[in-house]
Amino acid sequence: MKKYVLNEIPIKTTNSFKVNNIEIDLDIPDIDNFDDIILKNTNSLEVIINKNCGPIKTGLGISFNKSYKIKLIVPENIEVKDTIKISYNFDNNRILVSDIEIIYEKNSSANFILNFTSSNNYKYINSINQKVVANNNSKGNITILNLLNNNSYNFLSITSSILEGASIVQNFIDIGGNIKLANINTDLEDENAKYYLNNLYLGNNSDIIDINYYIKNKYKNTTSNILVEGVLLGNAKKTYKGTIDFYKGASNSIGIEKENCVLLSKKAISRSVPILLCSEDNVIGKHGVSTGNLDDRKIFYLMSRGLSENDAKKLLINSNLNKIIDKINDSYTESIIYNYIDNKL
Repeated sequence: MKKYVLNEIPIKTTNSFKVNNIEIDLDIPDIDNFDDIILKNTNSLEVIINKNCGPIKTGLGISFNKSYKIKLIVPENIEVKDTIKISYNFDNNRILVSDIEIIYEKNSSANFILNFTSSNNYKYINSINQKVVANNNSKGNITILNLLNNNSYNFLSITSSILEGASIVQNFIDIGGNIKLANINTDLEDENAKYYLNNLYLGNNSDIIDINYYIKNKYKNTTSNILVEGVLLGNAKKTYKGTIDFYKGASNSIGIEKENCVLLSKKAISRSVPILLCSEDNVIGKHGVSTGNLDDRKIFYLMSRGLSENDAKKLLINSNLNKIIDKINDSYTESIIYNYIDNKL
């Protein structure tokens, strides 16, 4: 085991809040080999794969001695109709460090789903280091699924550069694993750039969740939107840090962030720090956090209509999580997520 200090917040607050970073003991072995990652519907793309790349340091602050690199280029003026699917199952190997670069050339469009799963109870380590470049007027919907078992680690680090007129939707479904750390850093690099970040997390037992999002509106008429929905059970602990930064010159820009956390246990701990930074006058910035139990009146109403207490709670929880899951736009993937959540709850 080695002690790490990771996922530092952009603007520090008092240490007593315990949100500036996460100090955690982790056992991360050296990497010998990776199995192949499965890619589907990539015929319209330029694909470059190198499974034996050298050392890599993630945005979280964790370093690895080897990575599996995939570069996916969506050609200029191409609209890819079928969703591009990337999947990896951990049954054979205990660790994967995937360095995935997605480049949208001008006026291109494509949707991606990245699915990481395990079907037994070994401890697996999944580190996703993703870079997204969206060139002028490109569009994309990118979904990452963490569906690992309850003993695993999941580390997510994403950097994105969104250029003029481009629009990217990033969905992160973080419902598997025991230790879950996420760092997303996005630059809106030119006028009319848009970035929508949707995150669903689920913590159970002794899960540790640490989330750190930083979106920078650098030019005028840019839009950033963070929507987070989560559920905590058992002794789970979650820290959410979300920052939207309006740079000087980002006039007429919009930045909105909202997190909603449902507590299903008195022992669960939820910490949230929504931050708005602003160096420009003419902007619209909103942030909000909601943390609490399910509404007893709604539960009673649903039970009066014939539902059991457990089914009533599940229905209310799913109504919140639907806000994120519906944005994936893939019915098969959505059904997998609902089944996974149902088993967890």
